[in-house]
Amino acid sequence: MNESKILKYLDDTLPNLFDLEHNLQRLATKNGQKTLDYCKIELDRSKKQLDEISTGFKEMPDGFEKECQRRLLKIYHRSSMFYEKKIVDLDMMQQLSQKLENLEFDKNEIVLKATEKIILLSKLGVLEMLFAKQPFDMSVNALADILAKITGEKTTTLQPYLNAFKNDPLSHKNPLNNDKAITKVETILIAKGFHYE
Repeated sequence: MNESKILKYLDDTLPNLFDLEHNLQRLATKNGQKTLDYCKIELDRSKKQLDEISTGFKEMPDGFEKECQRRLLKIYHRSSMFYEKKIVDLDMMQQLSQKLENLEFDKNEIVLKATEKIILLSKLGVLEMLFAKQPFDMSVNALADILAKITGEKTTTLQPYLNAFKNDPLSHKNPLNNDKAITKVETILIAKGFHYE
């Protein structure tokens, strides 16, 4: 079987289909819906080609044409799987984006509780940095007093949360054990484009 002839046939039949990712990036725009629609069209096209090529393939006599068709089947199968995965990924991204858009992050509407403020400071790395500095490395009370002035919370409100955060990680008073509060803070950070560890 002449490999170069087969490759030429495939290249003439399917220009640029080999590099699916490159094709998608070239055609993608900032409009996510346009990219999603493109993937759906290409998936439909690939499946139709698979059906057409599959019809009568087994009865086809061995030779150049059958080998070309066999390779086309593999390419369109790969193409279908590629676009199916991209559609799932894009759907998930679109749903997440929609959820974030539906949340109104107006500074006058968001009210953070004391625990959520502590989580926010931790996610930003501020709390850990402060606990590493004197006198806060030795005095939770001193840090609670400073943070009270910044956050508007009472020192007596912040102190037990900060104490649990630093000295008793498993305590129910440790804000980092509050999944609901963590989700709220992380959602705010994601909406602002902040990438945290």
